[in-house]
Amino acid sequence: MNTINLKYFGMIAEITGKESESMAFNGTIGELAKELLDRHPDLKEKRIQFAVNQNMATSDHSLNAGDEVAVLPPFTGG
Repeated sequence: MNTINLKYFGMIAEITGKESESMAFNGTIGELAKELLDRHPDLKEKRIQFAVNQNMATSDHSLNAGDEVAVLPPFTGG
């Protein structure tokens, strides 16, 4: 099992109750999103985005050991 490092920002940190955590996880961003939604049902109301190692990532992006995954709240234009 790979260990990834999650960082939560804004309302995501409020919902999860933490700003960061390490997690044993093998899979894609899409699978990680499902795992996070299962753990934190309040996230289902939000359109969260993900960045892996400081680059925006799509749902089919495969995660590797040591990846830093930023879980970002919806961005507003302006």
